[in-house]
Amino acid sequence: MHPYEAEIKSLIENPESFEDSYGDHQKMSEFFSYVWIETETQLKDLAHTLSKHKVFAVDTEQHSLRSFLGFTALIQVN
Repeated sequence: MHPYEAEIKSLIENPESFEDSYGDHQKMSEFFSYVWIETETQLKDLAHTLSKHKVFAVDTEQHSLRSFLGFTALIQVN
């Protein structure tokens, strides 16, 4: 089991639950869209899409709340 499985499932199933941190009348979807990559096929599709671009940005987020050494908790591709 992934140590953040509950949080990830909550975000996927109910993204509105995180909108409070974006202001009273703003929605998270007004700022960004996202796609969760959960399967090898989705990852291959992403790699294929990115291979068509000369430049793209990657941002990684490390988390150590439940891990002594920390681990990559999120990879964002823009």
